[in-house]
Amino acid sequence: MNGRQWHAVVPLDACPHVDALAISAGVFDVAVGAAGGGTVKCSQCSEVDEVMTCLHCGAVRCGRYIRAHMVEHGTREMHPVVMGALDLSFWCYACDAYVSSGHSNLAPLFAACQRRESAREDPRSSAPRSKLW
Repeated sequence: MNGRQWHAVVPLDACPHVDALAISAGVFDVAVGAAGGGTVKCSQCSEVDEVMTCLHCGAVRCGRYIRAHMVEHGTREMHPVVMGALDLSFWCYACDAYVSSGHSNLAPLFAACQRRESAREDPRSSAPRSKLW
């Protein structure tokens, strides 16, 4: 393993920052639109790898292992909860931990992102309805 230590990541089931989170319809739409990455870019540097969506305001920035623009945003705006566009993970900067996608404030967003991903992967989803049958 080249000297690297691997360990399981166990997301938090409870997070006070997610408990207090109220995801607006606009932020929900931005996060679902960003799900899966692809053409979504950091609004500061145009990076496409490790892009995060702020679940407080909908800002889209790169993560800590690229240029850390989301870390800067979260610290400056006091917006700790974000969603990873590529892996649909939820992170709380204040708790410095992943948060379970099953949390009641995150589950509807996670389900919508999964549906979008499933539709994107299904070649029939973009075909006219008459061609599906």
